[in-house]
Amino acid sequence: MNTPIYIDSSKARNNFADILNSVFDNKKTYIINKSGIPIAKIVGLEKNDIKNDDFMDLAGILSKKEGNKILKMIKNGRNDGSKLKNKLI
Repeated sequence: MNTPIYIDSSKARNNFADILNSVFDNKKTYIINKSGIPIAKIVGLEKNDIKNDDFMDLAGILSKKEGNKILKMIKNGRNDGSKLKNKLI
């Protein structure tokens, strides 16, 4: 395991994309501090941690029901884009 990099929350916020790239590309681990207190840890996921059907769960913004509804719309749209084109845009 690599040594974690400690970073202040404001610096993490301002450099979030760079941090994610570092985690993904270089397998780095970050500990986020707020007022000097560690509050969060950013680590990369291993391939065996993710199943193909976990995408909507990982996104964290949709309920399972909402995610399934969107996936169904996408699949139907791929079959015949003209029918659902206005709904997907």
